[in-house]
Amino acid sequence: MNITQKASSISGINISDIARDEENFQVIANSLKDAVIIVDDKGKISCWNFGAEKMFGYNSTEALGKNVHQLIVPKTMCPEAKDRIQTSMEIFEDTGMGYYTVGNVELAGCRKDGSEIAVELTISPVKITGKWNAVGVIKDITRRKQAEDKLREAEQRYHALFNQAPAGVLVVDPKTTGFVEFNDLAHSQLGYSREEFEKLSLIDIEVNKPGKIKKNIVELLKAGDGEFETEHKTKTSETKIVLVTTKTLKLKGTKYLQCIFRDITEIRRVQKSLSESEAKYRLLVELAHEGVWVLSKDYETVFVNRRMTEMLGYSNSEMAGKTLFDFMESREVPLAKDFFGKYNCGVSGNFEYSFNKKDGSHIYASIAASQITNDKGDYLGTLALVADITLRKDMEDRLEKYSKNLEEIIDQKTRELEKAQVQLLKSERLAAIGELSGMIGHDLRNPLTGIKNAAYFLKRKNADSSPQEKEMIEIIDRCVEYSNKIINDLLDFSREIRLDLKEASLIKMIPESLIMANIPSTINVVSDQISTASFMADVNKLTRIFVNLIKNAVDAMPNGGTLSISSVIEDCKVKIHFSDTGIGISEDVLPKLFVPLFTTKAQGMGFGLAICKRIVEAHGGTITVKTALEKGTTFTVTIPIEAKPRNGGD
Repeated sequence: MNITQKASSISGINISDIARDEENFQVIANSLKDAVIIVDDKGKISCWNFGAEKMFGYNSTEALGKNVHQLIVPKTMCPEAKDRIQTSMEIFEDTGMGYYTVGNVELAGCRKDGSEIAVELTISPVKITGKWNAVGVIKDITRRKQAEDKLREAEQRYHALFNQAPAGVLVVDPKTTGFVEFNDLAHSQLGYSREEFEKLSLIDIEVNKPGKIKKNIVELLKAGDGEFETEHKTKTSETKIVLVTTKTLKLKGTKYLQCIFRDITEIRRVQKSLSESEAKYRLLVELAHEGVWVLSKDYETVFVNRRMTEMLGYSNSEMAGKTLFDFMESREVPLAKDFFGKYNCGVSGNFEYSFNKKDGSHIYASIAASQITNDKGDYLGTLALVADITLRKDMEDRLEKYSKNLEEIIDQKTRELEKAQVQLLKSERLAAIGELSGMIGHDLRNPLTGIKNAAYFLKRKNADSSPQEKEMIEIIDRCVEYSNKIINDLLDFSREIRLDLKEASLIKMIPESLIMANIPSTINVVSDQISTASFMADVNKLTRIFVNLIKNAVDAMPNGGTLSISSVIEDCKVKIHFSDTGIGISEDVLPKLFVPLFTTKAQGMGFGLAICKRIVEAHGGTITVKTALEKGTTFTVTIPIEAKPRNGGD
């Protein structure tokens, strides 16, 4: 093949130097990675190198002599492009020039398997045997195009996110305070067009003086990030309050400030309007049993009272600025937003929703909502009174379950009612006994006094009477004493207990109680662990308790035994223990031990321990018992050192 004209170059290789014969040209063409194709003036392929075989899938036998446009041009090409190729070929045949002979052209190529690839085509015209031929170098730029597409998509996503952000975003050059980049909201919320805003700087929109602005920038660069409130000027010189969140960015070795700012002017205006009445109603709101939730026009939290934070477990700062929907259960949010979105001037009425607590649990709440307006009637926000109805909801759920077995519940309640009625009758009987005791006590004292005086007279007059007569008189005295004791117990049980508090000491009271109890010789008394601490008590009444417990211990040891008395100071209380080695108390008797009119003795009315319990409780203390059959019983009396008397007892 004769090459009659020099070509400019093919991928840096000068054709006039290397195309002296066909064999050398083919070797060079095959050594190139790119596809090298020579097409004659009729569009027929006359050269097809290894690069072309690899790129398009046709070997040289399949390609040579074929029309290049029918072989590797996609069938999907539009008719206009096909017409342009035909026109370009006609011009090329006469002049060696055409639409695709100038510069690099990006096209779509078709492979043998029908798939399309992106290619870059460079055509050089060459005159061979007097006719124009086109030497084309084709590069596969599919990967480059894919990378470019991905980069373009990433940029589009970034710009979409950047421009559609719900807050204004600025990238500021710290040196000039100028704007490197900003989104649409950044300039539109201040009333500027993009072209106007590009000419401004941070100093132009900030209310603060330039010196303070630059000082703040230096501090923010040192800190790396920050959040603060400031004021911006609009195009019409209005002032907007903004919340700014900053973070430093480093691009190509230069530090910039990324500033995200939210217009909180409306929130601050609502807060200011509310603060005017806050002083008057703060105490009422803070002490309210219901949660108070103040929302802006967009249902963002402006204020919550203490009860509201307790309900949800969040602090005031954690709730501020967040919407009502941020705290709702996710399944209820779509319906709530749809419902609330129908009202441009806030909702009013009663609603029930489920809210998430900070600890992960949830509550059901009843909301009574009303609109907040200023003096002109302009809508400012919503006031919601929130009541926790979780318990009510739970009760409703339980009631639904109970309804399935209502008969069982009625039977249970009937039994409880019968039990309560029995207890009421018992209480009424005890009250009647108490009232009757007072009457009987006063009515019997006079006859007993007469009997006692008559017995005394007989004893003095008949000093020389027979032993039998003396024994009868002694029996009369003992019966009178016993009857008098019963009357005293009745009166003590029926009347209110009034304490005469004095400084008391167990070191003195225990020995006196032992003397008064008249301990028999068969009982060994151990009382060497008595506290010396003093405390406030009614000495006489407390001594009576000690005597009663000592006598009971003696009665529990008819064949003798050991009575141990000890005390200890614990938690600002005096504990006195009375332990015997007697027969113990049976399990069926133990629950009734302090019940009035219950006794296991042949004689007695069963008021002793009941009165002891009343006296101890009147001191603000307790009396307890531990027992074991055939091993003994321990009564423990606990009295506060600083007595807090409850006059009247139970």
